[in-house]
Amino acid sequence: MEKEIRLLQTKFFIPRISGNLIHRKRLTQILASGKNSRIILVSAPAGFGKTSLLSDWIYETGEKPVWLTLDNNDNDPTRFMDYLVNAFIYRKLPVLGKLLSENRSQFHGNLPQQMESLLNCILDSGETITLVLDDFQHIHSQPILGLINFYIENLPPNARMIILTRSDPSLNLANWRARGYLEEIRQTDLCFSFEEASEYFACNIPFNLSREHLRSLYYKIEGWPAGMLLAINAITRQGNKTDAEKFIDTFKGTNRFILEYLLEEVLNNQPEQIRKFLFYTSLLDNFCASLCDYVLEKNDSQAQLDLLERSNLFIVPLDSTRTWYRYHRLFSDLLKSLMGFQDRKKILRIHKLASEWYELNGDYSEAIEHRFFANDNENAARLIQSQAKNVLNRSQFFTFDNWVRQLPREYLVSHQDLCAYYAITLIVEGRPNHEIREILEIMDQKKNPDNFDQTIIRIFLFILQGNFPEAIKNIKIIKEQPPVQDEFLMNLLDMLQAIVFEKDANSTFNQLLTTSRRAKAAGNYTVAITSLSYAGDLVKAQGRLHTAHDIYTEALQMSQLDKETYLPAGGIPLGNLGELYYKWNRLEEAEQFLRRSLELSPSLEISHFFSVLTTLARVEIALDKYDEANILMQKAAALAQQFDATEMDDFIVACRIIQLRLLMGEDPQIEISEDQLTYTNPSMDFNNSWLLLTMALMQEIRQLTHAWVLLHKKQYAQAIPLLTDLLTRASNNHLEDYIIQYAVLLAMAYHMNLNEEEALENIGIALKYAQKEDQIQVFLEQGIEIMDLLYAAAKRGIEPDFAGRVLSRFPQMDKIDHQEKLIHYEDEIIEPLSQRETEILELISQGLSNQEIALDLHLSLSTVKVHTYNIFRKLNVRSRIQAVSKARLINFLS
Repeated sequence: MEKEIRLLQTKFFIPRISGNLIHRKRLTQILASGKNSRIILVSAPAGFGKTSLLSDWIYETGEKPVWLTLDNNDNDPTRFMDYLVNAFIYRKLPVLGKLLSENRSQFHGNLPQQMESLLNCILDSGETITLVLDDFQHIHSQPILGLINFYIENLPPNARMIILTRSDPSLNLANWRARGYLEEIRQTDLCFSFEEASEYFACNIPFNLSREHLRSLYYKIEGWPAGMLLAINAITRQGNKTDAEKFIDTFKGTNRFILEYLLEEVLNNQPEQIRKFLFYTSLLDNFCASLCDYVLEKNDSQAQLDLLERSNLFIVPLDSTRTWYRYHRLFSDLLKSLMGFQDRKKILRIHKLASEWYELNGDYSEAIEHRFFANDNENAARLIQSQAKNVLNRSQFFTFDNWVRQLPREYLVSHQDLCAYYAITLIVEGRPNHEIREILEIMDQKKNPDNFDQTIIRIFLFILQGNFPEAIKNIKIIKEQPPVQDEFLMNLLDMLQAIVFEKDANSTFNQLLTTSRRAKAAGNYTVAITSLSYAGDLVKAQGRLHTAHDIYTEALQMSQLDKETYLPAGGIPLGNLGELYYKWNRLEEAEQFLRRSLELSPSLEISHFFSVLTTLARVEIALDKYDEANILMQKAAALAQQFDATEMDDFIVACRIIQLRLLMGEDPQIEISEDQLTYTNPSMDFNNSWLLLTMALMQEIRQLTHAWVLLHKKQYAQAIPLLTDLLTRASNNHLEDYIIQYAVLLAMAYHMNLNEEEALENIGIALKYAQKEDQIQVFLEQGIEIMDLLYAAAKRGIEPDFAGRVLSRFPQMDKIDHQEKLIHYEDEIIEPLSQRETEILELISQGLSNQEIALDLHLSLSTVKVHTYNIFRKLNVRSRIQAVSKARLINFLS
């Protein structure tokens, strides 16, 4: 039975204050004055006393902050959030602790929701709470940085955060600085002044050194706190004042050389027994007496630790009970650099024993790392295998990738299942083709008689490449062979088979639901959630958006395991929900869902560049956030190019970006050749195999993008047959979602080509299907050009209620709430102009162009065009001159 990886409690320990610490009031006052700031950033290189400063402040004020020490493994977003929430629980604040306990069920949702729940509990507690994140320089995961940004932006008034880091984090520092949220303590602040250094030396050096020698030592060390501590340890070992002053006179070098020299001096003056203890225990990032006893195969480690602490030999207690310790990091680094002079076999044995100890205590991450340090790939692989399905079922691909990358490639030959899992991980992460091929070649060396593992991976690749005949062929081969007893791979095969092998939509849908249930029962939540999401995609393509919404919501709820964990695979239904809300013109909610998808599943790169990034860019364009849209498009293109296992993704993303550029009103540099756009795949027989889900990603997106380009070039007659063909195929296959899209574009093509009857017929088709599920955004995307067509449809009685609702949702349309606001002029009833429309009309009367008005009012050109259209519509005029003249007659203009 697989065991869960236990959280390491020492990461929550507040470091103890050093007995010889000099109180630095000027720095603790900065921390005190920062109580009105949301965040205090303590940023400086290693050894500048960041943690010591916090210890001093805690001792002085009696503060009890929530403490979390970070390391590189915390870049897994799920792991990070687990540690963050448990750091608050560990601190046992009376009110907050009770709230967290009472609301524990809220901490198993998606990561942003967990953060929201945590912030609400902090607010409701009313307690003054400080969160300290130590060693933040290890964090580079964008989703985690996004969570921290959200935390700071929404921090309640009774809380603040302190970040200790060796380098500035990629957070919204400039923005917070400008808004007064940020207080900073940097290297220059942390450097000891000469007065502070003199006091520190006087308290810790047993010789009455001259002021000149103290100043010489100070300037050589340059106020560097770690260097001062190291200097003191070396000087106190000199026999007398004369020797100490000679030592200072000959003491030279940069910080790095000073550090190495002093540590060697300290080490050389220690007994052999202490030196060995220091060297061997430095192989452990954190240690306790029990762990030290186990790895050193002795039983006196507690006495040794007590001696080191009393001698101030760079040992840092991590808890008040003096159970867990670590060495000063620079001291530890140097000890490790000198390991070449130690017994190599002994070092390997210590790592082996450390792994055994961690495995016995349920910390598999540490156990695996020490097996690698011990060059024990066999047991490292064993441990990885024991946890592989656990982490992959929970879609923790980052963790698994990090483990397997440390195994020698040739070693993977004897571990076929690890190769298969790793190849799948690389595909999901969107890694370059040569990495995937390398693993497949390793698997080929094994010469597995049934080749089941290789075949399933190739099926996965064939589907991504759009090579469905080969995918179907290989699925048939597997069906003829006795499958291996691997539930993870069989669940994946069931899902892939449902996508390409079922004969119709109903059988595909039912098979996906069956696969999801089987995978969930087997504990494979990655496949269960993905299969259910694909089922939602199917009904979405059929135009049943609300049914799709229910399915995606169920998949999202399935991401909540044991009411505690929200899986990265939940990013898939989140992205799908974002697309639905975009179709419903609920743009802020769409943006929220899509961004949460990106934050939750940073390693699921395929879903990101195939859909999430470009859909989010579409939302940002609708919100007039063109800069954000451009960034998203660039990222999508870069990721698609990186994943070179297929060229289909590059083409799909390029087509989507062309459409997005056209939506922005730009004339895009179309990098896809006309031959590529006009090429048509051989006709597919959808009655024999189910490929409808991928239709829009292959043949249809090529033809659709070509039609978009032709419409942009005003080549309406050429666009009409392309769109007619698309609409016919979508209608034959009952894909109402696509019917709406194609009918809208076809109506616009006829309308711009002055064929109003055909235009009205097709806009009627679009309105008929769109009103069933309240699809709004597909019409709004066409801008002001479609408004005349919608008005004409309403006048003809073509879905007039829905056409009117669509018109009312154009962002620049004004709603007249009271009849008395209407203006009667001669035989006309005229709607009053809004304040913005009046501003634009004033500028029109001054002869400014739309582009000049946009620049003057800081609006997009498309927004100015819609306002201008509304002005013409309200005044019942057709030109700028007519608008200005009529507005003056009815006193709309001065």
